[in-house]
Amino acid sequence: MINRVRVVSNASTDEIVGLYDGRLKLRVCVVPENGKVNKAVIEISAKHSKDKNNAGVLLSGQTSSRKMFVIRSASEVALSVSG
Repeated sequence: MINRVRVVSNASTDEIVGLYDGRLKLRVCVVPENGKVNKAVIEISAKHSKDKNNAGVLLSGQTSSRKMFVIRSASEVALSVSG
């Protein structure tokens, strides 16, 4: 599943706000350095997912507030590693 997100870093709490400009808007507590925001987005996605063991892969937006992630379930990851 591809998720287009808009991230606000250095917020007071980690939360999913809702839709903003056609993207899912997230707030994260971490500061935007060394990929901390990207890791936080993946953790929030995993927390709110049916599959708690999912893995996120950043497609675009490494240093931007507009990011695109692929969120894969643990079973999809296992298939890609074994195949």
